[in-house]
Amino acid sequence: MGGIKVKGYLKCIVMTLALLLVVNAQGVLAQTLPSNVHLVGDEDGILISLPEEETNFLYKESMLPGDSIDREMFIRNEHDQPYTLYLRAERATPKEEKYDLLTKLEIKITYKDKIIYNGPVSGENGLSEDIELGTFQPGEKARLHAVVTLDGPSTGHEYMNKEGAVDWIFTATKESLYPEPDDSVESSEPEKGKNDSPKTGDDSIVTYTAMAVGSLMLLLVVAKKNRKASKEA
Repeated sequence: MGGIKVKGYLKCIVMTLALLLVVNAQGVLAQTLPSNVHLVGDEDGILISLPEEETNFLYKESMLPGDSIDREMFIRNEHDQPYTLYLRAERATPKEEKYDLLTKLEIKITYKDKIIYNGPVSGENGLSEDIELGTFQPGEKARLHAVVTLDGPSTGHEYMNKEGAVDWIFTATKESLYPEPDDSVESSEPEKGKNDSPKTGDDSIVTYTAMAVGSLMLLLVVAKKNRKASKEA
């Protein structure tokens, strides 16, 4: 469930991660499709993959309000040039005035042992703007871990059959491997009228953007707690 579309210097790799939560007698069954996700940024060299031992990107049985789903991905620079990587989230479904599912799903994203975002899946508290993940040197690899939690106390039957979608967008900007030589070493002061901005056709400036868009589709069916289970408890 993905594809590559090349247009000019912009290369878009679209990964659709369909998280399908199906109601059953005990609660909610969650399974992620496709079971194996592997993204390669073409010749751009950005590789996004799952741990080898995992067969499903996300899997959670009998999910009820208050449960959590963990997901983990690895990012590697397979190119011979460094890249600066950014992450942001965009709401893909319209915001509902009442009973908006995305406001009940909290996500905590940890990157290099540092929490870079903790808030609603919708990203409205900061994830909607680019978060810089740093510069990836050739061969460098990093782990990104996320935990999505469905709020328990405030999520009731009014959220049954709700649907929400969020696009996770990774933007990789290619950096120059070698810094541009400093022509002003002999002079302590810049020449008057000299324009220091990059000129068109300057081969030393090699920058373009590749976007890997991961669309996390959420179809949530919130079931009432099993009365029989509560009696047994």
